[in-house]
Amino acid sequence: MEKIPRLSQEQRENLTAYLDGELEDSDSQDIETALTRSSIARHEVDILARTWDMLNVLPRAKVSEEFTRNTLTQLRAIDQKPRSLDSYSWYQRTRQGSIFAAWAAGLLIVASIGFVATRRWVPNETEELMTLLPVLERLDEYQAIESIEFLKELKKSSVFAVEEPGRESR
Repeated sequence: MEKIPRLSQEQRENLTAYLDGELEDSDSQDIETALTRSSIARHEVDILARTWDMLNVLPRAKVSEEFTRNTLTQLRAIDQKPRSLDSYSWYQRTRQGSIFAAWAAGLLIVASIGFVATRRWVPNETEELMTLLPVLERLDEYQAIESIEFLKELKKSSVFAVEEPGRESR
């Protein structure tokens, strides 16, 4: 059994304009082709046309002069209200600029805290080497020493005693 074609969603959306004669030629031809091929599509158009005809039978609502006057007065009052700051372009640009500046300042502060924390708590290998520099400069001489006991004996003998400034030798 062959499936009967129906109107597409786009065609359904254009049906009112088609019935009013306001649809472009290409879209009108598309709907007319669908109507010639499908009895279901013709039925949908017929139901929509009857609905529009029934709307024309209903009595028209009448509005009093007072309602019109009140509505126009309210519209004028809305037009005369002072504009909010958000509607001014300079305010919007200033607000965006201050938001950007706040973010930039926040990032700068966080980066500074990170830098200071890293300098303070992360060990610096260069500083450690600088404290050991006097030992490293004479490393060859120290490696020639056979034992620590020899150095202790040498220190006790005071052969190489260094006089401290401000102290007299004994």
